[in-house]
Amino acid sequence: MARTLFSFKLRNFVAAGLALTLGLSMAFAYDFSDDDDEPEVTGGYSSVEAESLDDLGELKEVSSGEYSFGTYPQSLKEADVKIDEDETLSAGGETYYLGDDGSWYQKVQAAPRGRYSFSDGSPIVKGKTYYFKVEPVKWTRMAGSSVLVSNDILTARRYAETLNGYEASEIREFLNGDFLRQAFTSGQKGKISITKVDNSAESTSDARRSWNGTGTNSYASEPTNDRIFLLSEAEITNEDWGFKGCREDDDERVRYPTDFALAMGAYRKADKDTGWYWLRSPYYSQNDCYALAVTATGFAYNFGHVSDVSGGVAPALTLSE
Repeated sequence: MARTLFSFKLRNFVAAGLALTLGLSMAFAYDFSDDDDEPEVTGGYSSVEAESLDDLGELKEVSSGEYSFGTYPQSLKEADVKIDEDETLSAGGETYYLGDDGSWYQKVQAAPRGRYSFSDGSPIVKGKTYYFKVEPVKWTRMAGSSVLVSNDILTARRYAETLNGYEASEIREFLNGDFLRQAFTSGQKGKISITKVDNSAESTSDARRSWNGTGTNSYASEPTNDRIFLLSEAEITNEDWGFKGCREDDDERVRYPTDFALAMGAYRKADKDTGWYWLRSPYYSQNDCYALAVTATGFAYNFGHVSDVSGGVAPALTLSE
């Protein structure tokens, strides 16, 4: 892994860009410019060799169909790593701190939703401050496409406060705002396409149309243009992408929450260490406050209340090729 020795002089990056107004009736217009997107290091001089986020998050195919791309806090800091809080890096509005191992760490006050332990076996204490190592994000490429889907549940948050329309949802705003700016440098964002995301009623049914066969859904949204998105019910059951039907458990759909995600409130199933995560599709019946989700066993015919903050986030993107 290539590394860059930062001098830690204060640097300012000023870039101008044109904000894209997405769609005809979009609830959010995302600014895909590079303003304030470059990591900014502050602090004194240090002899520690710090990892460059450009190098650390470089797009790499690590094995057939498996990629690393972008960075995000994931693993709990090892006990023997010392943090220097005078040496910081700003990434998408979040502050990273330099460890004496040369890695960057994000500081978080834990808010677990259950009696969970981190991957090292230590219990997660609510309200306690922890540091999480910023690491490359792992992705799987969907067969026959340029779509990458996160291998892990990277964080947890509610879908929305009350309503289940994806176009105006909080989770979509987060993915194309705070998450995009934090996980990818400006150079890396250039490798992500702006995808026309299908939010039609048909996309809210499974690919085999074994349920909601009429393809109707009064809570469906207009298509959106996004760099980062969640998979739909139709996509997560697409057999061309290697997925089983929605009413079957499927290991290909299973996702594990990272240490960081658990601290942020993600659910974890006790006997499997897996979590549940949101799909972008609103549930087709009940009322307007439920969205579809994948369970901890990979069962895709499931839904949760949009305000549930334990819902995992497993993002997807399309590579520019």
